[in-house]
Amino acid sequence: MSLLSKLIAQKSNLTPKGEEFWQTLLRYIEWSQGFCLIFLFSPKPTGVDVFRQRLADHFRPSAGQLERISPTFSHLSEESLVLQIRKRLDELSQTGEVTHAPIWVELDRGLSSKQAVDVISILFARLNERRELLRNYLHRPLIFVLPSGYQRQLREISPDLWSIRDYSFELGELGEIEAENPVKTILGKLKELFSGFQRSYNQHVIYEHRVFNVRGLRTMGTFTLELEQVFVELRIAPAANPNQLTNDLVSAKELAGNRPIWAFLRFNNKSYHDKTRVFAVIGAPGCGKTTLLQHIALSFASQQHRRYGLSANIPLLLFLRHHVQTIVEQAPALADLAHAHFSDIEKYPNLNPPPGWFAQQLKSGKCLILLDGLDEVADLEQRQAVSRWVEQQIINYPRCRFILTSRPQGYLTAPLEQANVLEVQPFKAEQVQQFVHAWYLANEVTSFGGKLDDGVRNKAKQEADDLLQRLRKTPTLSALTVNPLLLTMIAMVHRYRGQLPGRRVELYAEICDVLLGHWRQAKGIQDNLTAAQKRVVLQPLARQMMYSNLRDIPINEAMQIINGPLKRVGLVDEEAAQTFLSDVQASSGLLLESEQGVWRFAHLTFQEYLAAAHFVEQQTALDWNEVVNNSWWHETLRLYAAQADATPLVQACLDNNRVTALTLAADCLDEARELDAMVRSQVEIHLIDNLESDEPQRRQLAAEVRLSQRLKSLQRVDEHREIDLAYITCAEYQLFLDEKRAEGEYYQPDHWTEYTFPNGTAQEPIRGVRDEDAEAFCKWLCQRQSGCQIHYRLPYHAEIRDYPSITVANNLAAWCQEDEGYSVNGLTKAEESNIYASLKTISNLPFEFYRTRACYRDSDLAGEFALIRTSDFENNIDSASNRARYLQRVRNLIRNRAFALDVVHDFALVRIVHDFARDFARDFARDFARAILRVDVHVLDHLDYDISRAMEENNFQAAKQLAQAMQNESNPAQQRLGALLYRLLVCATATTALEARQAWRKYTAKLADFIWIGYNELEKKITKSDYGKSRQAILNLYWWLQIVMAREEGQLPAWEGIRIVRERELLC
Repeated sequence: MSLLSKLIAQKSNLTPKGEEFWQTLLRYIEWSQGFCLIFLFSPKPTGVDVFRQRLADHFRPSAGQLERISPTFSHLSEESLVLQIRKRLDELSQTGEVTHAPIWVELDRGLSSKQAVDVISILFARLNERRELLRNYLHRPLIFVLPSGYQRQLREISPDLWSIRDYSFELGELGEIEAENPVKTILGKLKELFSGFQRSYNQHVIYEHRVFNVRGLRTMGTFTLELEQVFVELRIAPAANPNQLTNDLVSAKELAGNRPIWAFLRFNNKSYHDKTRVFAVIGAPGCGKTTLLQHIALSFASQQHRRYGLSANIPLLLFLRHHVQTIVEQAPALADLAHAHFSDIEKYPNLNPPPGWFAQQLKSGKCLILLDGLDEVADLEQRQAVSRWVEQQIINYPRCRFILTSRPQGYLTAPLEQANVLEVQPFKAEQVQQFVHAWYLANEVTSFGGKLDDGVRNKAKQEADDLLQRLRKTPTLSALTVNPLLLTMIAMVHRYRGQLPGRRVELYAEICDVLLGHWRQAKGIQDNLTAAQKRVVLQPLARQMMYSNLRDIPINEAMQIINGPLKRVGLVDEEAAQTFLSDVQASSGLLLESEQGVWRFAHLTFQEYLAAAHFVEQQTALDWNEVVNNSWWHETLRLYAAQADATPLVQACLDNNRVTALTLAADCLDEARELDAMVRSQVEIHLIDNLESDEPQRRQLAAEVRLSQRLKSLQRVDEHREIDLAYITCAEYQLFLDEKRAEGEYYQPDHWTEYTFPNGTAQEPIRGVRDEDAEAFCKWLCQRQSGCQIHYRLPYHAEIRDYPSITVANNLAAWCQEDEGYSVNGLTKAEESNIYASLKTISNLPFEFYRTRACYRDSDLAGEFALIRTSDFENNIDSASNRARYLQRVRNLIRNRAFALDVVHDFALVRIVHDFARDFARDFARDFARAILRVDVHVLDHLDYDISRAMEENNFQAAKQLAQAMQNESNPAQQRLGALLYRLLVCATATTALEARQAWRKYTAKLADFIWIGYNELEKKITKSDYGKSRQAILNLYWWLQIVMAREEGQLPAWEGIRIVRERELLC
């Protein structure tokens, strides 16, 4: 008989509610793939006896026997009772038996009240520690029956065990009456479960999230637009440094490797490792995080996932702010939370999810979990509790993928340990164009009743082009377009106001005016209150919600706050006052009823702006010390500073002296309407002092401020160009290095022995960079500015000449662009002569070439090495394959600085690389020795043949002494062989990565020196063109090695620095 037939055949003596519990319980048990944890709480034992009996009947011996554990021996001690239960669970775990028949542990009878409390406390404390053993080795459902009222105690005693439960029931009083016919009930439920409900759920997702409102922002008096009509695919990139996320709305850097979210999901589609199935999408306010999740949910619900190369998933989108209290107080399983949320009849009257449906989908890995707004959990402790809860759900549902969104500051205070952190990238110029044209077209189509013809298209294009043209003429405002929310605001203000503001805070003021009244006035609609009067009412509400750490507020609390302001603006009619919030929602969308009797601002940004405006207008003195280090207040305080004297606020940041507060102070330097000059200077000095801080966050913040100051102080050349009169400092260059190193790219000067600048040099100019490094730095600056309207480059020689540097430093020059590459310009004749004289002490080889271009710039050095076939050195070696392999290895080591410096910091890698290098060097040395032994005896009359035996025996000390002796011989060929062999042996015996790198360079430099000398003989054997090309390549390599080594040893200055030019280009 099938399980369904058994179920239908059974008679019930439960009430309908009890029958529903029974069906849900059975589903959980039969759907479990081995271990399943269930808690039943009942006010009296008889309430669960019928459950136990039904399970015993259902699981007959052929399907497994229900195991009942009931500690009723009241004469035993509590410890003995606990030991009895644990011993039996251990025995059942060791059998390895896999069955759906549950283990039924009764703790609701046979014990005194005191015994019950003690047994439950001791038992679950023990089981909490052994939860993973239970989950891994007990392959059957485990049901605990406890008295009602123990839920809270259980959560406190065993929080980890409680978090991995599959379901919990509070049974209440179950009657003994006959239930409905089970056939009709069960068949109906199963039909809904396996066919209709998922379609209903997907349709609900489409209905709920299809409207484009950027989290509720829309003017209801204009037109409701479909999200897919105007959505522009956001670009996402792995965070360069998850501990240094940007919170800047309009200057967010563009990271390398940015791509749509689908690319990350596709990669993850075949892998369930935590780091590739859990994503924390981080972005500044208004960057489109929520809209992105809505777009993802719509794509899966409407079966559009195939266009992105993804398999089907059930999107589960939850806004964390709606579930904070439940999560903090109860820590429910995600399945329980989702079921309770979508079972709310008032919110979802037609949905009615079947019991256990979400649990089944989550367990089978069919859900894509989308959790929005971790930062909107205002209280820090609650935010951290929610973060821990999310971590636990990631563990509970290891086959599901998770995407969580947050603002940076909120995430940094409660990060996910298992998440791959991604940053939303700023809009680029083409995305701005795409959005503006799509937005205007959607509005015009809707305004013409859905009609789309050439006339509608032309009108939309004219409006869009007009806005883009205005943005070209307003650089300060065009900079805001990288943020989707601000761009939407700009479009709305342009459409209904006909003019554009200049600053972000002014844009917020304009959009509030547009939403609260001006668009209605433009249509001839009369309001009882003006936009300004509505702000008088809404600002105190926003202020109080900020004080109370609220995103949602009950209607009765909201009315208590706004009743006074309503009367002050003349709205004394009680009925009108009661409908004020609804009127604001209907007319503007600025305020929304998120659920029955609960209200919120459409976007947190508006709550923050209106609160800031209230503090400014009322001249309210905040307790700055209480808020400057609280990320919840960060945006509000920035907006306050933009409208008022920010001196007290910034002074409080200085007094606080924590990174969060100092970050706020740095933001205020840029945004404050006014700031006392002395306080401004104190902030700048304080931050600059942190350039040498041991704390990376302080050091990074100080460098960001220094770079920001630089970019605001460029010298104007003409209407399109500005030039920097000072050289880029080490601290500023370090920002670039840190981000690029996190992306696997390395640009540190070759003579550095660490990844970071030497101590005490933070404010000194960066020196010793390659031309390609300087070029990459300029590209990085462009990415940080995000738009193609701003372009940074290296200067031309004429610009360096006409605008000399104000940096006071000796032996410093700047990389400049030339028609065929780059050159170093800025050294005085005396400095060039001194450098040349220093180089001549190193070698007599020509240096003219290096004075005009970078010796390491040759991209085809591999080809040049391939041409070195017949030098004097090579004629003494018969192992061509070893020789070629060695030369290529040398070249790779020289040019691959990632490898060169990584080994300094990874001892395990140091040992591996060192062993490999040493073994390779020894092999080559042996070949070298064998070759030497075959050299004409007349050339090597005095060669000590013991050198070969010493190397064969790995007696490298003796071999080095013999090689040194060879260098004292009179024969030049013998001297060269001894010198090369000695340096090769030094490589083989180096004990640290730094020693090894320096030894390789010395060996290669000596090799290049001898090869260059040997070219005197090559003119007879190869063509003139090949001769010059090969000879110069070797000379370039030689001088690059000599210069780097001399700089490492402090014998030669590094002179290649960076100056920049900024060019303004059109937005589009």
